[in-house]
Formats: sequence, C-alpha cells, structure tokens
Amino acid sequence: MGKMQRDKGARVEREIVKMLNGKRVPLSGATSYAKGDVEAYGMTFEVKARKDGFKQIYGWLEGEDVDALVIKADRKEPLVVLPISTFKKQMETVNDIKNVCRSYREGSIGEITDSYLVDEILDCIKGLK
Repeated sequence: MGKMQRDKGARVEREIVKMLNGKRVPLSGATSYAKGDVEAYGMTFEVKARKDGFKQIYGWLEGEDVDALVIKADRKEPLVVLPISTFKKQMETVNDIKNVCRSYREGSIGEITDSYLVDEILDCIKGLK
C-alpha cells in the first residue's frame, strides 16, 4: 500500500473516531493481534474508504424514505448498511436506556414507579423517530 492510500485510510479512521467518540486501534492491519480500525460503543469497526467504490450502495440509501439498506450475498449473512448519523443516534438511545435502567437499579433516581421507568424508556425510544 502506498503512502497516499495509507494517509487517506488514517484520515478517514480519525474522522470516524471523532464522529463516534471512539478510539483508533493502533497498528491495525500491521499486526495479527490488532483487529479492526476503530473501537466505539463496545464494537470493533473495519473502516474502508473508496473514491467511487460504493456509489451503488449510496444510491440505494439515498432513495426516498429509505432509512437503511440490507444487502446479502448468496450463502452469507445479510448486512445492514445505514448512515453513521442514524447509527450514532440509535447507539446513543441504547446508552440512554441503559443509564436510566442502571440509575433505577442503583436507586439513584429516588422512589419511582415501574410505569415511570417505562415512560422514561419510551421517551428515549421516541427520540429515534
């Protein structure tokens, strides 16, 4: 791999780290033990950047009223492709729900009813729409 490709890859990885509040995996691709390029939300991401290599995928996603794309190759598990802003919003909602549940379990939000807890969780989920 040439220097320009390596620099472009590192630049895009840094962009993704910033978007997801994650961290870069040092020496990813250069060793057998460091897998993936970015870690965020407890997940490991492999980052790929192409000038026009994903044009068809972007075209499908830019369709009217399309939130995500499911792609599948023969004898392979389907993949879900969605804009990173949508993914980030969903992951933040999951974290909000976890925090509400954790606070409830620890008793740090005082005396509340189960219906209040359900209402709080539903409010978090409504933020996805």
